[in-house]
Amino acid sequence: MIFKLFYRPEIDGLRAVAVISVIIYHLDISINNVPLFPGGFLGVDIFFVISGYLISYLIFKEIKLTQKFNYIEFLKRRSMRILPAFLFLCLVTPIFAYIYLLPESLINFSYSLSASLFFISNYYFHFAGQNYHDVGGLFKPMLHTWSLSVEEQFYVLFCIFALIINFLRINRLKFILILIIILSFFIFLYMNKFHPQFNFYFIISRAWEFMSGVYFGYYEVRNKKNYFFSNKYLSILGILFILLPILFFNSKFFEFNKYINLSNININTLLVVVGSFLIITNKANNFINKFLSIKIFIFIGIISYSLYLWHYPVFSFLRNINIFENTYVKAIAILAVLILATLSYYFIEVNFRKNKKRFNFILIIYVFISIGSFLFLFITELNSGYKNRFKDLYLFFSPNEIDNLILAKNSYTNLTPEKNLFNKRSFLSNNEKKKVLIAGDSYSIDIFNSFYENQILYQNSDFYRMEIALDFFSKKYSNRFNLKQTKKNLESDVFLNSQIIILVYRYENWDFDSLEKLIIFLKENNKKIILISKKPEFEILNHPTRTQFDLYFIKKFSDEKKTSLSKVKNTDYVKINEIMFEKRMIDKYKNINKKLEQISKKFNILYVDTEKFVCDNNIKQCISNDEYGYKVYYDYGHYTVEGAKFLGKRFFYNRLFNF
Repeated sequence: MIFKLFYRPEIDGLRAVAVISVIIYHLDISINNVPLFPGGFLGVDIFFVISGYLISYLIFKEIKLTQKFNYIEFLKRRSMRILPAFLFLCLVTPIFAYIYLLPESLINFSYSLSASLFFISNYYFHFAGQNYHDVGGLFKPMLHTWSLSVEEQFYVLFCIFALIINFLRINRLKFILILIIILSFFIFLYMNKFHPQFNFYFIISRAWEFMSGVYFGYYEVRNKKNYFFSNKYLSILGILFILLPILFFNSKFFEFNKYINLSNININTLLVVVGSFLIITNKANNFINKFLSIKIFIFIGIISYSLYLWHYPVFSFLRNINIFENTYVKAIAILAVLILATLSYYFIEVNFRKNKKRFNFILIIYVFISIGSFLFLFITELNSGYKNRFKDLYLFFSPNEIDNLILAKNSYTNLTPEKNLFNKRSFLSNNEKKKVLIAGDSYSIDIFNSFYENQILYQNSDFYRMEIALDFFSKKYSNRFNLKQTKKNLESDVFLNSQIIILVYRYENWDFDSLEKLIIFLKENNKKIILISKKPEFEILNHPTRTQFDLYFIKKFSDEKKTSLSKVKNTDYVKINEIMFEKRMIDKYKNINKKLEQISKKFNILYVDTEKFVCDNNIKQCISNDEYGYKVYYDYGHYTVEGAKFLGKRFFYNRLFNF
């Protein structure tokens, strides 16, 4: 027996608000440098509340009327709802990924595809270190499937929960549901403070959002009246609670922060969840419900699943081929997504939902595509991301690697366990060499590589690199793991044995207080301190895999139609260096470096400004490549291994560091 809900058009309207918010957020549009829908990602939280309500209502209704719950039939229905359109997406996206993604990106895509098919992509992206809000995530076609994985995990766990309560004949669930909501909410608050990445991706800190909907689903089934509230003012309050965070997240417009801290993710998420709850539980025939029941909203809500599925890969592939910054392209992309979603809904979703006998067929297709995804992953790894796809471009770029993700990975090779163990042993030996510890964040790896790649020049010193979180010295703890690791590092023999500490960070304005406390701590431990400036950073047009160097040569390659490298002249490198000078993001580091210099004078420590060794104000150029043509940067400011080696030589011959 299949149980159905009384149709509520305003819920489809609420779905429309959710999916429109998410899509506009991913369009990344700004008007006069003010982002449009800066909290649009919170639309996913609306979906979670709706899902909790709809699924729980059907399950609780079945248990109430039949005194049992058919777990298998429920999962079959969910599969027929979710899988057909999703499987089609998983068939199409690898084709475009193979055509457009660079080798390392293709390998990463193949992992995310397999994880998505097993509905564990939230775990994959978390452990792969992908921050959802980082610009790099916009270039990963399957990143949006994290929420689909969370939702599927909820379905499975909640079904188990339903089986247990049915088996134990638990009738009064009110307090159990409230307890789960409270516990999950406090886990959410705790994790957001100490493990924000975990908090974003994992079901345990998302459960309270689903369970808020579940609570009303249970209430509606248990009570004869099919509404929770009937008050137009609560509906108005609900829509305000939703729109304020979505429209004004991190905004200071109208001085909202005097009343509601819209930069606090805890408050924003709570507002959206409460707002969604108020609208779902309010069945009064009021203005808000009528507005959400407008035909266009209903239509968008109906196709919202397909819209959500298709918008992200379309936007992502257009970003990867570097044309998505164009306003007209974005407009065409939206139209294309609407057409794709409409076709997907009517020809795939509806078609399979109406024909329940096709479940076995869908199951077979799912198995074949899942096996295919593993084969795709294995072969892609085996072939190093199929570099031959870009053979002509690689030839033109020679001796350079065109895939900056590979260069980024290579920059960590000197920190591998084998090499680092050798460094550590050398560092702790009783030789007469100076013990130099490079401490900081990812920028400290670049400086460490500058020394490591030039060990012959710096043979009077031993070097070791260590992560020290500035947050450890402030009250604003952001990542408990980093703090524990920092505490461990500061108590280690390596730190105790060090004589010179080089501090290298990608500083922000709020880091100065923590930095001063760190310097005081180091002085108390009799360490000689060298403070490195924040390195120059360069515009990369919001493209994590394209530097100015790449953009110049890709355009030249395109213009000259696969001309050999012999056509590349010294004047090209001069031109790139001039472009680099023009594309400096001075506002990202100039004022910060002035403050760092003041701090160095305050504590009487050596300050090193690295900009003067990479940029020349007289000829208006910044270094983009070494003497052999290898590029110096793999993104906005991190050094390639070759770049670090080149700059390490410049540091040495200019007597930059006094060891």
